[in-house]
Amino acid sequence: MKLFNKDLRLQDITIMYFTGLAALMVILVASYQAPSNAVDVSSLKPSPSSPLLPLPMPFRMPLDPRGDLLLAWNISYASQEVYMQLRVAEVRHGVVLGMSDRGELTNADLVVLWDAGTKSYFGDAWSDSEGRVSLDSQQDYELIEAKQKADGFYLLFKRPFSTCDPRDYVIEAFYYPPDAGLAIGGPGSSRFLRLEVHYHNPLLISTEQYAQVHWDDFAGEVLNTLYNTAPISMHCNQSTARLFPRHDSSGIRLHYTPSLRRYDAGIMELGLVYTPIMAIPPKQHTFYLTGYCTSKCTRTALPPGGIYVFASQLHTHLAGRGVKTVLVRGGKELEVVQEDQHFSTDYQEGTVHIIYGLLDQPLASLEDLNLSRIHTGVQRILMLRPDTPSPTLPPDVQTLDVLAPNAIIPNQETTYWCFIQKLPDDMTKNHIVMYESVITPGNEAIVHHIEVFECAPDLREVPQYSGSCDDKMKPKNINFCRHVLAAWAMGAEGGFGIMEEMCVNYIHYYPRTQLELCKSHVDPGYLQKYFNFIN
Repeated sequence: MKLFNKDLRLQDITIMYFTGLAALMVILVASYQAPSNAVDVSSLKPSPSSPLLPLPMPFRMPLDPRGDLLLAWNISYASQEVYMQLRVAEVRHGVVLGMSDRGELTNADLVVLWDAGTKSYFGDAWSDSEGRVSLDSQQDYELIEAKQKADGFYLLFKRPFSTCDPRDYVIEAFYYPPDAGLAIGGPGSSRFLRLEVHYHNPLLISTEQYAQVHWDDFAGEVLNTLYNTAPISMHCNQSTARLFPRHDSSGIRLHYTPSLRRYDAGIMELGLVYTPIMAIPPKQHTFYLTGYCTSKCTRTALPPGGIYVFASQLHTHLAGRGVKTVLVRGGKELEVVQEDQHFSTDYQEGTVHIIYGLLDQPLASLEDLNLSRIHTGVQRILMLRPDTPSPTLPPDVQTLDVLAPNAIIPNQETTYWCFIQKLPDDMTKNHIVMYESVITPGNEAIVHHIEVFECAPDLREVPQYSGSCDDKMKPKNINFCRHVLAAWAMGAEGGFGIMEEMCVNYIHYYPRTQLELCKSHVDPGYLQKYFNFIN
């Protein structure tokens, strides 16, 4: 007590105690402060650079199985911006929305709303290779409105297609140009159609899905009375299967006109031959496979004036990560026909992989967030749509539904269902000007794709058939219906399992030629010599 009385007074101890307590409070408050480039949601005011609300949102997609998170969006092609509105049924301490190459949580472009204890903040962020989140130094997501409504909390924000920020995802468009056309039927071709539509949206809430493709006045697909049957083959991916077996009557709706256009368009398949030789060595981080359409083929089959390629569709299976098609002449690469370096087999051509998650506790700092430690999900959407309204069809257009009637989808991972449909006997040559997929309501999550094939021209009759494409009792002449007449979305050659690798590009062009496939593979003899050498 003597030491206490000599060196420290009670007043001094009291001052030291409250000083330390004040310092601790300052530290705690500072730890909850957001970086200067985040937006304080509570003090948000309408942005003068944004359009007046309410902004129409013509496109929408539920993100999670329960529909608690709903993403709606609109496109401004004039300003090259995407407007997004996220509705969260119940937001507790924040929400994460982002984009990545294949739906990964790592190396993702994010926008985050988070609760910092006393305030809520909104900001552009990114995740590293381990899922740790950091606020982006370049803020490219502009928050327009944050509001609580009766049915949930709404966030309205926008961002450019491309931000020139290496940490941001580039939103790319894919759609058929106004002068596009695909050929079907006509002399030397058949009537089997297989349109492949890929839906990989678990528990998608919808009433009916349509996917439209339109061709302008001078190019179109062809139907002709010479061949009078049409097969349709569907691939259903059931990795998210439930309540099986179930029934499905999905297919294609064709819009065609007898007013013939100037060109019959066609499809040519480029790339690698489907063969076990197309093998990827184990433990390879990166491996390139190359297929060639040689000048010997093009000089023989293509017209002297060449062809006009108006669209192309890349396709691989699970191992594919990037695909590129280039035009080569005289040993020099002249131009890139199409390239996709964030390719995914789950949903292709212009698809954006959306990742999402909900925060269940406040964050002292955004850097405390790791996506691998919260509940997250992924959804795939075709974000960029053509900025033109639905085309005006010719007055003489007719409609034909090619649907698989009451197909039975068993409880297994993958099912291929084949259906033969005879076209009207009195159908003369026509040009298809538009087609659209028709998916049975409730089955959007399992219809993986639909393809349309032509049969060999000499097949005058094909028995009616509706059943598994792998059934040994199916008519054998169905095997002669292998010419890809139209390919949409994935554009995969039907009958090849998702585990069997492939690497192709379906180019859409006119005028149509007899060249259907232009592919290559490694010579087995040289490959054997190589293995003998390394062994």
